[in-house]
Amino acid sequence: MMTKKQPVGFHWSSCGSKSDLFTLHTLTITPNPIHIPGTARVAFAGSVNGSVKGPIKAELEIKKKEIIWIRIPCINNVGSCTYADVCPLLPAVCRALPALKQHGIPCSCPIKKGSYELPLSQVAIPSEGIPSFLEKGDYKATVKLTASGRPLACYSLKFSLTA
Repeated sequence: MMTKKQPVGFHWSSCGSKSDLFTLHTLTITPNPIHIPGTARVAFAGSVNGSVKGPIKAELEIKKKEIIWIRIPCINNVGSCTYADVCPLLPAVCRALPALKQHGIPCSCPIKKGSYELPLSQVAIPSEGIPSFLEKGDYKATVKLTASGRPLACYSLKFSLTA
């Protein structure tokens, strides 16, 4: 008898320390699984405990569940990639999710000290740039942010995608 595999539930946690400058208090992403292409809804609340100029380095590791967890390599800036400075990417993120700017969330560096909140907002999830073999499955990801070698934040996520 075949049983239908259930997607992993969305889950996030901090892998950083209490001294990190970027603190995420809440994070919601729906639906589960996330549809590609499709529309997701995102909400969060967090704080920046000290201004950060940049450059802000991001180390992203993504693993896909096959029989075991397989690390997805960085190909054309998709997958487990290291970005020397995410500051130049922030305006594009804000274009994709205009509610960020509407709610006073920084769309460029420097990122000022303060509390930031995004109510549940829609974001279009395109299929362009995502290899078809990655459009469906269970994933876990870790993102580590640093500035001048100083840890800013570390978060781990688990989520599912479907085409």
